[in-house]
Amino acid sequence: MQKIIYLTSEVKGSKEEAFDYFLNAKYAPEAIIETKVGGKYETYWNPPEREDNSTIGCKITALEKK
Repeated sequence: MQKIIYLTSEVKGSKEEAFDYFLNAKYAPEAIIETKVGGKYETYWNPPEREDNSTIGCKITALEKK
């Protein structure tokens, strides 16, 4: 079974700043992000224990800079 999570966030600042914030995962201590559709979007809030509280297995489904 495929799990899909839809998340909406509001970030104060310009569109460019918001895009950069999420694309570079500035909210997580470590991340693996492949900036392409189908690429990894894995963020780790506790890097020594990556299996807990992370986005392991998440993929980018769309990428559009408006």
